[in-house]
Amino acid sequence: MPRTYVLPLQVVQEFVLGVYDEEATAAFNQNLSDVSTLKDPHSKDASQRYHAHQYTNGTMCDLTNQPRETEVRFVCSEPRAMISSITELSTCKYALTIQSPMLCKHPLFQEERPVWHTINCKGLPENSKETKAEKYKAEGKQIIMVTDVE
Repeated sequence: MPRTYVLPLQVVQEFVLGVYDEEATAAFNQNLSDVSTLKDPHSKDASQRYHAHQYTNGTMCDLTNQPRETEVRFVCSEPRAMISSITELSTCKYALTIQSPMLCKHPLFQEERPVWHTINCKGLPENSKETKAEKYKAEGKQIIMVTDVE
């Protein structure tokens, strides 16, 4: 019978990047015109949008003497959920990006489709009234067009 040996794990160093802060998240999102989409809230490209949560009061940073902070960004991405990146924005301030297919179902994260309008044009009959431009021309008045181009 084979034997299994379990070696005890030794934690050398541990950092907490922050704890979810509901108030900081609400304050962060309150300043946006579109609460659920960030980065470029007006972007027509849904892949450029994310929803952010703020994490504060992490392990004290040796370099800044401030607690570590993390912004967790949730993005729409198929086919599976995963952490796609962890970056240090500035000393002891991090951004963690999580891809989630569940977010893609939300209307704010779906691609905007252009709105098409049909315009039906008809020609004017031969006996129609003359246009204002034709009337001005017949009266000898000058039509001036003002543009911002010289």
